[in-house]
Amino acid sequence: MVKLAIYVVTGRMPARMNVLLAEAVIPYDIIAFPEEINAEFESAGGEVHHQYERRRQPVTRNDKWSPIYGEPILNADDAKNGIVIKRGQGTGFSGIENMLFYLDITRMLYGDGQAAVAQVIRSVKAV
Repeated sequence: MVKLAIYVVTGRMPARMNVLLAEAVIPYDIIAFPEEINAEFESAGGEVHHQYERRRQPVTRNDKWSPIYGEPILNADDAKNGIVIKRGQGTGFSGIENMLFYLDITRMLYGDGQAAVAQVIRSVKAV
């Protein structure tokens, strides 16, 4: 089963994400929010996520010196495997290295998000 999780900003979905979901014809009723899906990451065989890496930054849980300590996140680091899709190797908006990228479960896929997701889908179908 495939599920779609999205992180909200200040209690609302970002306007850009609304547009992207509408363009992709994704119905809102299949979208899970962190409080609905975080417990499921432990039993997930894998997860794929794109951009917004700050919302999957494990240091928010345990590094009190991090400027993003205590922020809610998607528990992507609890999955058995993960693919992170990013345009490049930069630190992103937060300016903080994301420790998720260095975990043994994580594989990095650099490139355009739409093309990268299509590549992942083709690869999964080929298996």
